[in-house]
Amino acid sequence: MNPKKACYMNTQKSMPPKYIQIYHWFQEQLQAEKLKTGDQIPTETALAEQFNVNRMTVRKALNRLVVEGVITRTRGKGSFVAAENRKNFIFSLNTISGFFSDIRRTGSRPAFKVNKVEILQADAKIAEPLQLTHDLRVIYVLRTFYADQEPAMIQGTYLPYEPFKEVLHMDLSKGMYPVYRDRFNLTLHHADQTFSAVFSNRFETKIFGFDSPQPCIFLEWVLYDDINRPIEVCYCTYRSDKYKFNVVSSLPMQPSITP
Repeated sequence: MNPKKACYMNTQKSMPPKYIQIYHWFQEQLQAEKLKTGDQIPTETALAEQFNVNRMTVRKALNRLVVEGVITRTRGKGSFVAAENRKNFIFSLNTISGFFSDIRRTGSRPAFKVNKVEILQADAKIAEPLQLTHDLRVIYVLRTFYADQEPAMIQGTYLPYEPFKEVLHMDLSKGMYPVYRDRFNLTLHHADQTFSAVFSNRFETKIFGFDSPQPCIFLEWVLYDDINRPIEVCYCTYRSDKYKFNVVSSLPMQPSITP
């Protein structure tokens, strides 16, 4: 075999995928300060032409940069180089804390908007953790949470209808936890929480201002009171470019090795 041809083939085999090459190109541009904080990124179409690839390949590279917080996307405006001192909101899975306290710890201003309050029939996924048997009605509260006026989390809460039907006519502007405590005299005790990685659905993509579905963190929990009654089932979608999760773990008790 021609040595030059063999060398070329080995080089080709070792070449990373196109989207990784584009990703590395962006990193090089940033390190050389050819791209700086606030600079607008060329469109996917322009980048696809520049690198002679399709738009999906470009989008895959940009998605990775978005997840890492290197660039941000704004619907109707485009993609931009993010600030180096961008804030990450820390959600602790060790305690039951509200969105407002998490955001205030970072020095940001929290707010939320109630998108919807309605009565629904619970399917098995909701009825089982709420321990509903005969009356499967639930109250569904959909809210969008903001940090410094930027949407950061979308939360859907399901409550058993009968004990919480007054919620339909209540002012929820101060949040759900004060309602549980002050109106229903409940003491919150613990939550069973599970989180996973997802892509934003159509509604979430629109609310977050993404140009296309983006990786998000999906948290689901069942909240219990001090006598172990399920209070709510909650589904939350967090922006992965804004949020980090914290868990404190400990080793199990070690058996004594002394006689």
